[in-house]
Amino acid sequence: MNPPVTDDALCTSITQHLDQLTARLRRADAQQAAQILARAVDMERGILSKVHDLVSAGSRASRNHAADGSFPAEAWLALGRAANTLANLTIDLEQHQEVFEKIGKQPPAPASAPPKATAFVARGRHR
Repeated sequence: MNPPVTDDALCTSITQHLDQLTARLRRADAQQAAQILARAVDMERGILSKVHDLVSAGSRASRNHAADGSFPAEAWLALGRAANTLANLTIDLEQHQEVFEKIGKQPPAPASAPPKATAFVARGRHR
């Protein structure tokens, strides 16, 4: 029987995997990067969504512990704000998932054809 995985070991493992994925994304061509990003921003199963779930659970847990005086109320409020921000980011990025999926399914461009430069258009949210 395997010993139970500790919370620290689980956090360390997840962090290491995220580091590995980040390194792959940095080295990825457009198709590979699109595949990684499509999965990362997936609203139901994506990494960003799961981080949101974790921070939301942390907010609820810290609220309960703040109520009995074990945690400072500021920690609960900060986690709540972070959860709200992550929810908004998840919604904003999820709208691009189909584009990433489409790019990720395209055959790679021939090596002889240089990539075409495009103009960047930045659209920001007004707050």
